[in-house]
Amino acid sequence: MSLSLSASYQRNGLTEYLTGGTDDLHKLPRGGWSFRPKESEANLITCRAALSVALGRR
Repeated sequence: MSLSLSASYQRNGLTEYLTGGTDDLHKLPRGGWSFRPKESEANLITCRAALSVALGRR
């Protein structure tokens, strides 16, 4: 039996995105839509844990 733990960091820089809800979307008077995306860092930390068990005959 073995246990494996790991973590990684991915730096992505700035990105633009829309959030849920209606704060970012605005209906235009003549029809259509306007949007104001938010901008922030899009960095990611990933943590992993794995357990390995050998299966075999005795």
